Amino acid sequence: MNRYAIRLISCLFLFAAGMGIAQAQTPTRASVDKLLAVTETRKLMEQNQAQVEGMMRRAFEQNMANSPDPAAAKAVADKVIAKLAGQVRNELSWEKMEGFYVQLYTETFTQQEIDGLIRFYESEAGHAFTRKMPIVMQKSMMMTQERLAPLMQQLKTAIQEAVAEQRRAQQQQGKPAPGR
Repeated sequence: MNRYAIRLISCLFLFAAGMGIAQAQTPTRASVDKLLAVTETRKLMEQNQAQVEGMMRRAFEQNMANSPDPAAAKAVADKVIAKLAGQVRNELSWEKMEGFYVQLYTETFTQQEIDGLIRFYESEAGHAFTRKMPIVMQKSMMMTQERLAPLMQQLKTAIQEAVAEQRRAQQQQGKPAPGR
């Protein structure tokens, strides 16, 4: 090969490499902020926090359903839920989580991908996706809980059977059963 061909190939290679680097550019903070805004990430976080609080409340209500003093149990549950919900809101506040999201998006996506996502979320389909995703998430959580309910009952039964079996084995060996 002559020198001219080698230089031409080298230049083309460097140009192609430069194009790849330009396309894989780290996104700007402004573009990530815009993506977080158009996806309504802050609003979704706040809605998720409310859903977590609701799930905690339902779990407490289910556990205190057979309480001998429902009023006292509800008062305790309300106090515990208020404390836990406050801690969740504090730890998962937008002020604390925004930097995490910016870092996550910056490390995960290229500028070109962020720009494409912004275009999508600013489109009619993107707006519909943003509006309807909380409904999809809520329904999927409800469906998951429905599917897990029988499994949780089976798990509870298996634990009770294991404890009863352990007590029988200890009684046969002449040892006192735990919890007595």
